[in-house]
Amino acid sequence: MRFDVLTRCASRTAFLLVFASAVEAQGRAMTVDDMMEIRNVGGVAISPNGKQVLYSVSGWEHPAAKDTSRGDRHEMRSHVFIVSAEGGDARQLTYGERGESNPQWSPDGRFISFTAARGSGTGDDAPRPQLWLMRTDGGEAWQLTTVKDGVAGYTWSPDGSKIAFFSTDSLTRDQDAKIRRRDDPKPFEGDMRMTHMWVVDVASKQASKITSGDFTATGERNWSPDGTRITILTRPTTLIRDERREALIVTIASKTTEKIVTPASMTIQGTPTWSPDGKTLAFGAFTEEWKPNADGMYPRTLRNTQLVLYDVAAKTAKNVGNAQFDYSVGGIRWYKDGSKIFVATQDHVYTASFSYDVAANKYTPIAKGTMMRAPSF
Repeated sequence: MRFDVLTRCASRTAFLLVFASAVEAQGRAMTVDDMMEIRNVGGVAISPNGKQVLYSVSGWEHPAAKDTSRGDRHEMRSHVFIVSAEGGDARQLTYGERGESNPQWSPDGRFISFTAARGSGTGDDAPRPQLWLMRTDGGEAWQLTTVKDGVAGYTWSPDGSKIAFFSTDSLTRDQDAKIRRRDDPKPFEGDMRMTHMWVVDVASKQASKITSGDFTATGERNWSPDGTRITILTRPTTLIRDERREALIVTIASKTTEKIVTPASMTIQGTPTWSPDGKTLAFGAFTEEWKPNADGMYPRTLRNTQLVLYDVAAKTAKNVGNAQFDYSVGGIRWYKDGSKIFVATQDHVYTASFSYDVAANKYTPIAKGTMMRAPSF
């Protein structure tokens, strides 16, 4: 893992502490104007060849991007930057008036992708975030998607030919008309617009809605190694308090779904990840200890999330947690050869990491006393 690169990029997020120290050194209290100057780094992505790093920098800007004076209204925006993995001066890649975020590399490193809401309009007619691409060797970015309600999150296919993304279901013409004339009462927990998965072909720009139904997609979009299927996590409602989860295997060509069956009374907590050979899925799950309420929702269960392995062909799941491993797992990633699985766990105030040996059924500590997040192999 490129901990050196991640450390350098993460160190930029320490700007707040440095800025506060500089203000303190000047012998004055931090003001609101000082707070408006603070920048934050996010969306760090290392190039496939390990030579460059993409990241976004967010901060408060005046609505008129070309106006550097301070107005009476500011908005939080982010832009995409690139820097050598060896350090040095960073270069800003995007300058959109509404900002850009979520930068990613195509698997072959030829393209850079990001989301941006570009165009005119305000309020109900404001542009929605869409996928944009640009070549890594220079040139202008071009818009890839035109979905009505925008792109919420996206993932490249292994071969770089497609991109899977989530988008909220569009309103009907009648619903949209009611909103525009303000004939739209807002009942408590009444907004049940579901989110579903789409796939866009990079070459043709043709996008297709892949999932539909009475569920909302959440979490990540994990492609199978051969690029034919994707795993997603779903919920029956959009309510925050609804912690029911189901995982699906979605076949792209046929737009069919297959439910991943868990051991009795277990609820999946993260999007299943594929083993390198595509035969096994790994995910976290915990056992429900309460009966559901009248509305079908469960009271919150305070138990460790345990590692579960799912045989895709046999459609069987195996809980590989044990009493000696008293941690709640997350951040699940397969090793390249498929022999082990990386898991991140909460250890008091720290994030401990372990490797799970699939054949030996054994957990081995990798690092303790750290605050590791989202490692990249």
